[in-house]
Amino acid sequence: MNRKYILVAMVLSASILSSCTKEKEDNFEYKEVSASQVVSDLGISSSVVTFSITDGNGTAPTDVVALTGSEIDLPAANSFSQDGCDFDGWSTSFNGTPLEKDKDGKQKLKVEGNTVLYATWKARSVKKALDAEKVPEDGKLVIEEKNLTEWEFKQLKGLVEAGYTEIDLSKTEITEIPKGTFNFSGYRYAIPVDGHYYYADQNGEKLNFDGLKKITLPEKLNKIGESAFNECILLEEINFSKTALEEIGDRAFDDCPSLKTLTLNEKVKTIGEYAFNGCPLTNVTNEDPEGKKAFVIPNSVTSIGDYAFYCAEFTKIEVGEGLKLVRSGTFAYCSNLTEITFNYNGIDKLRINPDAFADCEKLEKILYKAKEGVDLPANNYSIGVDVKPTKAE
Repeated sequence: MNRKYILVAMVLSASILSSCTKEKEDNFEYKEVSASQVVSDLGISSSVVTFSITDGNGTAPTDVVALTGSEIDLPAANSFSQDGCDFDGWSTSFNGTPLEKDKDGKQKLKVEGNTVLYATWKARSVKKALDAEKVPEDGKLVIEEKNLTEWEFKQLKGLVEAGYTEIDLSKTEITEIPKGTFNFSGYRYAIPVDGHYYYADQNGEKLNFDGLKKITLPEKLNKIGESAFNECILLEEINFSKTALEEIGDRAFDDCPSLKTLTLNEKVKTIGEYAFNGCPLTNVTNEDPEGKKAFVIPNSVTSIGDYAFYCAEFTKIEVGEGLKLVRSGTFAYCSNLTEITFNYNGIDKLRINPDAFADCEKLEKILYKAKEGVDLPANNYSIGVDVKPTKAE
C-alpha cells in the first residue's frame, strides 16, 4: 500500500480513538482531529460516490467517501428492487451501460472525483411482454426466469387479457400457482352456434381477447391454488404427469367448459371441492382392453372434495386404494358414467355418501377390486346401484 495511505489510515484510527476519550495518559493528550483535516494537511483529496436506484423501490446504498484515485467495491441490490426487473449493475450515466463486472459478477470503481452512479435494470420475461407493442402471432409467452415474484404472478392474468393465449412455465422452478392467478370468474362468457366459447360484455358482444388456451407446467410444481384457473373457458387440456403435484385447491378449474383432457401424476394427494366442477372431462390416457376409456385416480389420492368432478363425462372410473371416503356430489351428474371400480386393500373401510353419484343415470355397477387373499367388503352400501365384488386380474 502507498505510504501516504498507510499514514492516513493510522491518523484516522487515532482520530476515532480521540473521539472516545480526552484523558491524559503517559504524558500524552488525545485531541479530536477530523478526517478531512488530516486529508487536507497531507495534500490528499477525497471524493463522494452517490448512488441513485433509478426508479427502483427501496433504499439506495449509503454514500461512500473515498480517497481520490482509490478503487472501491460497489454494492449489490440488497435493499432495493424494481418490479419485473433484475438489477444489472451500476452505470456512470442515467440509462447507461453497466460498468464492467468481474467473473463473479461484482463491480469496482476507480474514484476520480465526486461521482453519481445509476442503477441499471434488465427486464424479465413478464415485463418484456407487458411492454411489447403487440402480442406475437402464436400468442405464446415463455417465462425464462427460474422463479416469479408476487408482482409477476399478478401480471399473468393481465397478459392473457392483452392477448396471450399460451403460457409456458416449464423453464421455471416454481412450486405453486397461487390463488386466483388465472381466475376469470369476473367476466361473462357466451357460446355461439359454432360451439366456441368467448368472453362477452353486458350486451353479449365479444371482448377483444380470447383467453388462456394452453398452460405448460414445470417439474417442481407442487400445488395449484384455489380458483387458480377458474373459468378459463378455452383451456382444453391439463397435464400433471411430469410435475411433483400433490395438491389441487378448491375450485382450481371450476367451470372450465372446454376442459376435456386431464392427466394426473402418481403423487397427487388431495383434490379440492369443486376442483373440476362443470368440466366436461372425457379424454384420459388410460384405456381398458375393450377400448372404453377409464379415468384412473392414483393410489396416492387420499382426499377428493365435494362436487370435485360434477358433470364430468367419464364413462368409467377406477379409484386407487388411498381414497376411503367419497363425499357428497363428488361424481354427481356424470351423465355418461356406467361403471366405477374401487381398489380395496382389505384394511380400511370405504365410505360412500349417498349423494356421491346423484343423477348418474347410466351408472349400472360399482365394483370392488382386491388381490387374492384379501376379503372383499360386504355389499352394504345403499347408493341406488348394485355393488358387485370382483377379483383383481
